Amino acid sequence: MPARHTLAGTPWPAHPARHTLAGTPWPAHPGRHTLAGTPGSAGFATAGIPLSIGPDPGRASVQANGRGLGETVPVPATHPLPLRRVAFDYPDDWTANWIPAKPEFAYAANSVSLLMPFAEPLFIKACNAYLPELDPPLRERTVDFARQETQHYTQHSKVNKMLEEQYPGLVRVERWMDRTARWVWNKRSHRFALAFSAGGETTAYGVARWAEKHMGELFDGADPVTTTLFMWHLAEEVEHKSACWDVYEAVDGSRLRYAWAMVVGMLMLGWFTWLGTFVMLWQDHRFFRPVTWFRMVRWSLSLAFDLIPTMVISATPHHHPNQFTDPLYLTTFLSQFDSETGTMPLWQGPTIDVGDAGADEPQ
Repeated sequence: MPARHTLAGTPWPAHPARHTLAGTPWPAHPGRHTLAGTPGSAGFATAGIPLSIGPDPGRASVQANGRGLGETVPVPATHPLPLRRVAFDYPDDWTANWIPAKPEFAYAANSVSLLMPFAEPLFIKACNAYLPELDPPLRERTVDFARQETQHYTQHSKVNKMLEEQYPGLVRVERWMDRTARWVWNKRSHRFALAFSAGGETTAYGVARWAEKHMGELFDGADPVTTTLFMWHLAEEVEHKSACWDVYEAVDGSRLRYAWAMVVGMLMLGWFTWLGTFVMLWQDHRFFRPVTWFRMVRWSLSLAFDLIPTMVISATPHHHPNQFTDPLYLTTFLSQFDSETGTMPLWQGPTIDVGDAGADEPQ
């Protein structure tokens, strides 16, 4: 089972704040230490190979004529987006509550999974509609982006089928998701759909950064295969965070249209995530539990405080997504993919320091 082993046959570290790939303590702050554990700059180096966690090394900025000092014109990223074909083999007793200690978060993640077969094909379609207008390097990278997105929603569809069997009420939610995606494409302009896609990718990047910060809490005791699916997906969202944006910038670039479309997309994401979660909570008789609402509200506020600034910054003039600093753990995770075996490191939750697992429950 390719998804059940790391490349070296050893478990993936439990949390980036606790271990390195070699099992030694991870530096406390990525901007202050190198991978060797010695003081360094915001960049890292291992075995003489630089590993950037700042602005994308494949992107450049050039001084613009007539612009103020320090203002730059973003140049689209040109580094390739590899296609990673990963197969996930889920246990026979897989359940929607694949995080027993945090079922509410499992249900929320499941709801996002349900949305993928509708949102990501829309993103692909919006970008592909403008392929003839793009320069060859950007056109090639956009095709690579579409291939990665196709892998994402294909793998999520397998999880979604299991969810439908366990929660028949989710089928109606999926129909509403499909209708909404069709509305964006058929009833709005194609430029709006492209701005919607660019904003959606920025939102996905913000969610990835938030999830990495809290993965030790959120995925404690989680099913390793399902967690690896989400980690792989989030890591590739970080990797291609500028793909839709570069197409939008080449075709339109209106910050007002982008901001409006991004807000619409964020509201849709929030609505369908809560709706799908409610269906699962109701069927499992967890809907009226105080701890359920306490956790849901706490996580929602935490995500909002992380995500909203990212969204606002992304809509400012002259900003490019590659100016964001990438999460180190997810970037490192992708580097462990073995193309020959089609395997990714399998997530293994922490086995120590879990005495506060229920600390967020109100007394």
